[in-house]
Amino acid sequence: MSRLRRLSPLALAAALLGAGLVAPADSQAPAPANSHHVADSRGGRLSPQPTASGTPLPGELYQIGYSRRHRALWVTSTTHRPGPGRVPATSALYRLDPRTRAVEATIIPRTLGAGTPEERPEAGYGLAVDDRHDRLWVSATREEAVVVYHQVTGERVATIGGLGHARDIAIDQRRNRAYVSDPVNGTITTIDTRTLAVVGRLSDDPVPSFSPMSLALVEHRGRTLLYTVNLEDGALVAHDPRRGTTEVVSHTGGVRASGVAVDPRRGRAYVASQASADLRTVDLRTGAVIATVPASGSALNTAVDPVTGRVYTALFTSDAVLVTDAGTGARITEIATGPATHDVAVAAGRVWAVDQAAGGAHLWRLPAS
Repeated sequence: MSRLRRLSPLALAAALLGAGLVAPADSQAPAPANSHHVADSRGGRLSPQPTASGTPLPGELYQIGYSRRHRALWVTSTTHRPGPGRVPATSALYRLDPRTRAVEATIIPRTLGAGTPEERPEAGYGLAVDDRHDRLWVSATREEAVVVYHQVTGERVATIGGLGHARDIAIDQRRNRAYVSDPVNGTITTIDTRTLAVVGRLSDDPVPSFSPMSLALVEHRGRTLLYTVNLEDGALVAHDPRRGTTEVVSHTGGVRASGVAVDPRRGRAYVASQASADLRTVDLRTGAVIATVPASGSALNTAVDPVTGRVYTALFTSDAVLVTDAGTGARITEIATGPATHDVAVAAGRVWAVDQAAGGAHLWRLPAS
């Protein structure tokens, strides 16, 4: 059974000390474990400048979610055993107060194969929040499943299997639908968030060699579109759930494309690519790539802040976040974070990132750019 642990400040300190990390003894914002200067587009250092501040969390951090209902951040964490296969060793979901960055609660996934050589947690990677039903959706990628938890109690509501290499999850709260991408088998599975039943699958028609990675659900002017990027050829793809149509919006040219974000009011989409190590800005009306910004490392995931007009891209191999202009696509800066920066999110009026530094991962709060 999954467990929700609400930690007092002393218990939290003990838990983090047990992981080799120091936690604050009160409920105020923890002192930044690390802070880094903002680098300009020429790689220099600007001083004085705001800094990214990091809060240590145990494990390797994967994705960030935000609950407006509870005004809370959620972060997935999983570690792996040494050796082949990267078998999960530990896993947790942390709930944090975005104001103080204090851990308010921890969900511990259930153990599978207990007492056998295959004993492991039902480890979580991808994350999406369903505030309408007060649930968390977590991709248990290595189990070919998603796990649904109750946000308040931490109880496991259901494990939905048969989903292949479940990666990203997007929730359409208004229509009671969850979408789960599987880049290995080339599908996006649709699940009813009320009944938790699989109600449909989108495959490689009309997108050849379909390998969907990140998902971005966008509502604009009464229309809902689900965007993804194709790992195989960098195509930006849009699916209309109501009409049941799918189209290629742009052949971006990104190599090993993985991240996508959309700003419908500006008419822009943003595609992050790992092998070409860049962020490409797409005009949604024409499908044209209007800007390609080289990054200092593999671009994995991306998020847009439509209020400030900034796009933030996690750079997995250069320990940084790339910042670009949401309208023009122009490069603004790179902000140093931590080793293997994996995800970025805009939530609670802030920009957040997580990394996977072995023995010292952090949740980062980025400065305004």
